[in-house]
Amino acid sequence: MIFSNIFRTVKASVSIFPFPLIPVFILLGSITICPKPLFSQNGNVKPEYIVKIVQDKDTEEVISGASVFGIKNGKKVLPRIYASDSSGYVYFEDLWTYDTILVNALGYKDRVFPEWQPYGILRLIPQGFSLKNDVIISAAFTDYLLGKSTSATGTILQTALLRDGGLTIQSSLNRVPGIYMHSGALNTNRITIRGIGSRTPFSTNKVRAFWNDIPLSSGEGETTIEDLDVSQFDKVEVIRGPTSSRYGAGLGGAIRISSKSYGEGISLRSKFTAGSFGRKQFVSNANIDADKHHWFVGFNKLHSEGFRENNAYDRQSGTVAGRIIHHTSYDNPYGELSFLLNFSSLKAFIPSSLDSITFEKTPTQAAPNWGGVKGFEQNDKAIWGMTYQYRFSKVWKGKATVFSHFRDAYELRPFGILTETDLTTGIRSNLEWAPKGPFTVNFGGEYFYEWYNWQTFEQVNRALGPQQSNQQEKRRFYNLYGRLAYYFWMGGDNLTLEADLNLNNTQYTLADRFPLDSIDQSGNYRFSPILSPRIAVFFPIFNGHLKLRALISHGFSPPSVSETLTPDGLVNPNIQPEQGWNFEIGSRGGFWNGRVQTDFTLFYMAIQDLLVARRTSVDAFVGINAGATRHQGMEMSYSLDLSSKRRKIAIKTHGSLTLADYRFQDFVDDGQDFSGKKLPGTPDRQFSTGLDIGISPRPIGKLELNLTYEHVGAMYLQDANTIQSSPYNLAHAKLTYSKSFQTGKLNWELNAEGGLQNVFDARYASMIQINARSFGGRAPRYYYPGRPRNWFWGIQINLEI
Repeated sequence: MIFSNIFRTVKASVSIFPFPLIPVFILLGSITICPKPLFSQNGNVKPEYIVKIVQDKDTEEVISGASVFGIKNGKKVLPRIYASDSSGYVYFEDLWTYDTILVNALGYKDRVFPEWQPYGILRLIPQGFSLKNDVIISAAFTDYLLGKSTSATGTILQTALLRDGGLTIQSSLNRVPGIYMHSGALNTNRITIRGIGSRTPFSTNKVRAFWNDIPLSSGEGETTIEDLDVSQFDKVEVIRGPTSSRYGAGLGGAIRISSKSYGEGISLRSKFTAGSFGRKQFVSNANIDADKHHWFVGFNKLHSEGFRENNAYDRQSGTVAGRIIHHTSYDNPYGELSFLLNFSSLKAFIPSSLDSITFEKTPTQAAPNWGGVKGFEQNDKAIWGMTYQYRFSKVWKGKATVFSHFRDAYELRPFGILTETDLTTGIRSNLEWAPKGPFTVNFGGEYFYEWYNWQTFEQVNRALGPQQSNQQEKRRFYNLYGRLAYYFWMGGDNLTLEADLNLNNTQYTLADRFPLDSIDQSGNYRFSPILSPRIAVFFPIFNGHLKLRALISHGFSPPSVSETLTPDGLVNPNIQPEQGWNFEIGSRGGFWNGRVQTDFTLFYMAIQDLLVARRTSVDAFVGINAGATRHQGMEMSYSLDLSSKRRKIAIKTHGSLTLADYRFQDFVDDGQDFSGKKLPGTPDRQFSTGLDIGISPRPIGKLELNLTYEHVGAMYLQDANTIQSSPYNLAHAKLTYSKSFQTGKLNWELNAEGGLQNVFDARYASMIQINARSFGGRAPRYYYPGRPRNWFWGIQINLEI
């Protein structure tokens, strides 16, 4: 039976947690209300009353019980206090007599809105963690509610991204079930989803990432998001497993980042954060949102000495984003042009991994070879993209994105110097036909072209020596995809059947421009076209309060250029992409008026033509197709809202659980049979839980306490399964104070925060180098030490006009 091993794993693992597992089949979530503007006010006309609606900015869920104060000459007009009803409506009898209105709701930041605001919607920014089935997600053909997604999708909202101090995205991603992010340093990370990508040596592969609709991954699938500033993100969506969607059919899935947006009006935000190990970080953002124009500018500067030797890190980055709407009619047509420009410059020293003895005794030490030469990487990067979407008629709409990014990198290593130049360009498009009837059709494509040049040199006293290689790679692929969604009416919601198809063709061209050695590695490699289908069903029951889903999908991951070479450096015509089938069932639901939200998934993935990176020297790997793996497991997340509006206290708890069994089914490498062994570099269980408590003692301000606990199980370090890392537990705490006030027509907010990470100073490995080899008689270096106990504090000033 496919899932028999999962249930045995569940039974064996229940005892490690402080409370029993929450039941998995639980009811569904809330229904999003997306009203249009309800009024338009003329300055000379005084209506009998004016209606506004209070909503959650991230989910567009209505907020009841919000307090609304009129402000005149910088002071509250008392006793005139309004409150939103159960539908989120606020009825004003004399709105025109106020300069501004102040909205206060439990679990949300206070916001001041101008009386003349042209929208009938007052959007509040949540404080703390939120898991809602009615979050609007974009990691599909069209925007729709998370609760109606047929894929296993996790969403991290902006408040959750910053709960760990905003230094990295690691903890936020590791709270999403099914995903584990190794972090050897701020610049050395590896993201795995359901065990896919665990064999990539020093980076993320087999997981595509996007910023809005701009690809962040290279032409061979390598992804770097750790050098992006999380303060520029609005939310992060993670699709687990192959989806055949407009973001490709990668085996691991996809990560989509949405740009930061603060909503209506003009706002300025500046924040300074300091912390352990010499951390100093400055973030400044400006936002202007008019009726048809939106502009966002952000800047970030970060410095950290790190807790290890040779661990200093410096990064500065900036983002400019905009949106222009050239037709605002609620009838058709409708057009919108948006763009994004991001640039970053970083220099990061590399402490590298340690052997077991050094890891246990002196984890702050750098690897002797890297520390001896003070090895580092330095790169400048720019990302640019422009998207135009247009609604042609009531049944046709389209979207097209052109994009480009550039990277110039230099890396000083003990065994030489690597220089790289990377230029990518491409176009993506999607067209939707939604006639009156029970179906919707989407189709589109992506063309991706990358020029990658790299050279290696001998390292002589930390400077460039004689050249050792000079290579140019051209990587290009296209994706063609389509989707048919058919809706069966059920009297309260729709049973939905989705059929997707993705066609990919990938090819590499390698030009060897170094004539001094005896090997010419030049060659072309074109993989056969790969067709990846997907069939999914979304099935609401109990009048839409419980939503079940099931899917079957195919995915693939092409080898990197280096993996297509033989040990002699020649193109290997027999290397093939990894391919596999994914089967999953799941449910999303909520009960108790939406206070409890859950997401549950069982999955089984069968991977063929497993790509194995075999290390041939200290700096060389070759790829082979070595067999098959089986990935099966259970993923679950939940949130529970115990807030009391009457007592003005917000209490929310949240958590996630992953139980995994990833194994080699048929794997023989270099004469050794590892069939039946567990996949190294992946924990068999992950658990996280958190508690958010917020109070609003007026007139003092707001206080919020965030507590988080994480458990990560043991990981095997090599294919033979003879050595394991130790499981570890981490606890984090953060306290935030916020206060709003007004001077004239300026609305201010002061935020102060302090946090403690790894409260109990656990010693653990935050990244594993699997199958590490021993060179020169030295012990293999498997371990990257995790950050010890550390603190941070920050202060932020927000101004809204």
